[in-house]
Amino acid sequence: MSAYFEQFVRTLVDTLKVRQQGIFEIDLKLRPWGHGGPLATSLDGFRRYFATGGDAQQFERQALVHLRPIVGDPGLQSTVLAARDEFVYSGQPLDFDNIRHLRQRRVEELVQPGTVNAKYSPVVVVVVVVDVEYFVQVAQIEARGAGPGRARSRHDRGA
Repeated sequence: MSAYFEQFVRTLVDTLKVRQQGIFEIDLKLRPWGHGGPLATSLDGFRRYFATGGDAQQFERQALVHLRPIVGDPGLQSTVLAARDEFVYSGQPLDFDNIRHLRQRRVEELVQPGTVNAKYSPVVVVVVVVDVEYFVQVAQIEARGAGPGRARSRHDRGA
């Protein structure tokens, strides 16, 4: 069965014509174990990887804030979102030094010297999209991880 899903993902990626840079890029690094793992993973594998104490890194916790199902079985969607919420909004403290380190790496790796990049340039140059994105991710994780009375997303409320 896993071979079928590996081939399905490979065919889907090969079939879709998307820009190689920009918002439409399919980034296969953002999956359990990145390039070192399978293209598709089981629900149990997803839960193990994204469990507190699992192999997932903090940047993946931040990235999962964006997870939104777009098609598929509503029951499976709810199960995946519940697994996501259990990990992302666990109440575990965030490592702000790690967030600052990741932010600096993005500047060093993605901004050409002498240029301004609207998404990645340092804040001292311009307030950039990625800084707002990081702030919102942290605020969401901390608010939702606050305990039983935590805020609920529009999806959770059925909106």
